[in-house]
Amino acid sequence: MYETEENKQNTNSYTSEYGTYQMPDIKVSQMETEGKKTSYSVAGFVLSIIAFFTSFTIFLGLINGILGLVFSLYGIKRGGKGFAIAGIVISVVSLVISFLILSGMIQLINGAVTDFPGFDEFRDIFDYYGGQNI
Repeated sequence: MYETEENKQNTNSYTSEYGTYQMPDIKVSQMETEGKKTSYSVAGFVLSIIAFFTSFTIFLGLINGILGLVFSLYGIKRGGKGFAIAGIVISVVSLVISFLILSGMIQLINGAVTDFPGFDEFRDIFDYYGGQNI
C-alpha cells in the first residue's frame, strides 16, 4: 500500500506515512543452526529430569534415562554443552537408581520364592516329573 520504488529495491527498510523503519540484518540460516545445536541438549536434559523423577518406577526410569543419555551425548556432539552435560549427569544418576531398585526387587522376589513354605515340596515334585533343578 505504501510501497515505493525505493522500498522495492531495498528490502531492509520500509517507508510508510509515519516514517522509515530500518529492519535489522539477521541471517536466518545462522539462527536455525544455533537452535538445532542446542535442541538435542535440551531434549536430553528434559528426558533426564523425567527419568530422575520416574526412576522409582523402574521401567519408565530406564527408558527415559537411556533416551536422555543418548540425546545428551548427541547434543554434545552437535555443539550444545551446558544442558547436555547436566543431562548426562542426571541420566547416569537416574539409571543407577533404577538399576539399584531393579536389583533389589529381583533379590526380594527371589528371596520370597525360595523362602516360601511349600517351595521344597514343589522342587521335589518338579524334579520327580523330569524337570531340571531349580
